[in-house]
Amino acid sequence: FLVDPEFISLTEGGVRSPEEIEHYHYIVGAQEKDAMLLRVIEYEDPDSAIIFCNTRDDTRYVSGYLKRHGLDADMIQGDMSQAAREQVMKRIKSGDLRFLVATDVAARGIDISNLSHVIGYTTPDSAERYLHRTGRTGRAGKTGTAISLISGLDIGNFRFIQNANRMTIPERPMPTEAEVRERVAQRYEVQIEHAERHLTAHDRQQAARPMLPVVDHLGPSAPGRPDLA
Repeated sequence: FLVDPEFISLTEGGVRSPEEIEHYHYIVGAQEKDAMLLRVIEYEDPDSAIIFCNTRDDTRYVSGYLKRHGLDADMIQGDMSQAAREQVMKRIKSGDLRFLVATDVAARGIDISNLSHVIGYTTPDSAERYLHRTGRTGRAGKTGTAISLISGLDIGNFRFIQNANRMTIPERPMPTEAEVRERVAQRYEVQIEHAERHLTAHDRQQAARPMLPVVDHLGPSAPGRPDLA
């Protein structure tokens, strides 16, 4: 309807996802999305993340589910008072909150400089919203990760989002429980090595000695672990 319009784009060639963001998705069953979300979080170990949902009910459910499993999570959605929303935003921006569960409407205007992950618990209803969601990570030259949990009902819409945005979002196999345990063990090893870096070999042995009986006792009874006795 315009005469001689000008088109202005923030990225050359149209709307594209920032190259600093790694995109991939997991195929999950609709009835196990919550459990698979928890598994992905345990495997990826994000420093901070926004978890996007399409509805207020999903937002309340997901934030409650993560809290029940001991994770530092809170939500922001339209039913909350302005004061409550501002308090949650203050926590996530200051780094005091690790996981923010939000709807698209409630997340408008959120600008978090050090957000490492964006996780799509439910698929957005438009290609533009996918870019708006994932564009909240990987800012100011930093890298970021965008993960989508796709159930059977989401596949068609998710394929359309990729076509419309001219991008291919690869699928990854869901980590097994054994792979999650191995990844968690590796992180603990790194933490222990870092804590003991300043100690001599003799001091490390002395520090570890009191813990060996505890390890011997708990090892055989750990869930999923073989009998170490």
